[in-house]
Amino acid sequence: MNTDRWPLRDETPNPNCAGCGGMVINQGQYDPHCCRCGYPLGYNAGVHKWDVRFLDLARNVSHWSKDPSTQTGAVLVRPDRTVASIGFNGFPRGMQDMKVFYDNREAKYRRIVHCEMNAILSCRDQNLSGFTLYIWPFGPCERCSTSIIQSGITRVVFPHTRDNAATKENIRRGVSYLVECGIQAHIYNFHG
Repeated sequence: MNTDRWPLRDETPNPNCAGCGGMVINQGQYDPHCCRCGYPLGYNAGVHKWDVRFLDLARNVSHWSKDPSTQTGAVLVRPDRTVASIGFNGFPRGMQDMKVFYDNREAKYRRIVHCEMNAILSCRDQNLSGFTLYIWPFGPCERCSTSIIQSGITRVVFPHTRDNAATKENIRRGVSYLVECGIQAHIYNFHG
């Protein structure tokens, strides 16, 4: 699998599939997918009006985070389009939630629980197969992607945004893990 071709952030979609690296033949179809592996092609491929609504909800949930530098939100949705749980980035329950820890980057990174993990851990459903995870404002990191895979979530939707090079690479690797394991990863471009 060629994960270096995955279109991320400031790149434009290319004619190669992000899932298998194969050349795309059916670009002109509505909601096109790769001929070889079925991966959705381009930004907004496989994204529907409900996806936009749940991404908007994830954006609202992200504002609950006390992290002054990065506020992230996640919404975990059942196949019947009902919300199973929500999550935002923050410190674990019972841990001191003081500004001094958020201001110290090293201390913050040791303590913080990502929004994806909070949504998964807060969900009361036992089986997450068929569930969709909506993440704001960017895709999952490597660490969260492995938990998404292990939990059984089958689809992840997140917006197309710009990030620094280190974050971009971590997210690219995280999404490549999802694709490798057959999880649908959809990028929504709010600007077109």
